[in-house]
Amino acid sequence: MGDLRRLSVAELQRYLGPRAAASLYQQIRGIASDRVGDQGPRKPLSEETTFGQDVSDTRVLNDTLRDLATKVAAAARREGIAGCAVVLEIPFAGFETDPRQRRLDHRPRTKDELNRLWYGRHNQTPVHYDSSRYHGVNLHNGWYRGTVEFRWFEATLHAGRIKAYVQFCLALAAKALNARSAASRKRDFNAQSAKYDFRVFLLGLGLIGEEFRTARQHLMANMPGDAAFKNGRPRTAPAANPSVTTEAGHVPGLAA
Repeated sequence: MGDLRRLSVAELQRYLGPRAAASLYQQIRGIASDRVGDQGPRKPLSEETTFGQDVSDTRVLNDTLRDLATKVAAAARREGIAGCAVVLEIPFAGFETDPRQRRLDHRPRTKDELNRLWYGRHNQTPVHYDSSRYHGVNLHNGWYRGTVEFRWFEATLHAGRIKAYVQFCLALAAKALNARSAASRKRDFNAQSAKYDFRVFLLGLGLIGEEFRTARQHLMANMPGDAAFKNGRPRTAPAANPSVTTEAGHVPGLAA
């Protein structure tokens, strides 16, 4: 409030527009005529999806947005609530799902240390739509909601996929807690070895053996390459066309 009081009307107008600036200018000084009352707790409703690759086709984007809006509207009708604000989140080109690239001399020991590493400063009042939330592992949620968010997965009702996603997140968290050191390096994508590399990564997390076989299958389902061969499955030479000579003469393709 103190920071807002130090701003002039002209400065507020530059950020908010004339109408909102005038209202806020009066409210923060206690001279507004608006009545303050309890309207009940806010209940956000949201739907989201993730494309497998960058999409620039406006028809696809419009259809996807319409589908998501329909789902949110249906949920609002079921809950008997009305919306007062609509927020559209679109990660544009350059969106990265890997965390900040830095090497740490030591593991952060307190939440405040982790806060400074994540935001680049000590952020005591994180807001919902902070730009740092758009990472595969969203630690911003830890200060805003008290949870860690993994933003890699699409919505699904498939029990096997859900179980695989949960097992992967738990294994990744266990690795982070128990590892002696870690380095964040962005690895170049190699379509020929992608499935093999990811399988090795999953095994390193402890997802080994029959217990996690289906988890590995679901997690690697869309990866190109071969899980057993880093440089692709070796091609075997085709067998020579067998033939045999019988009383009827030479018969190609007939083995003895």
